[in-house]
Amino acid sequence: MSWPGAIDGALFLISDGFIALNLSEVHLLPYQWVIVMPTYVVAQFLIEVALLGGLPSRETTRSTSTPSTTGP
Repeated sequence: MSWPGAIDGALFLISDGFIALNLSEVHLLPYQWVIVMPTYVVAQFLIEVALLGGLPSRETTRSTSTPSTTGP
């Protein structure tokens, strides 16, 4: 398992835990409902990173059309 996959699982657990607390009207933190959506969005992003094989490195995003310095 990759690190994005592990982190997104933990974030979903946190997000779902706060949803459950809000539904059962247990208030551990003021404005705890604000935590739900940001953790959910970041977890969704990390799922995509895990499925696509990670974030692109700087080398893969550079243009490959630079002229060669070696002769024929």
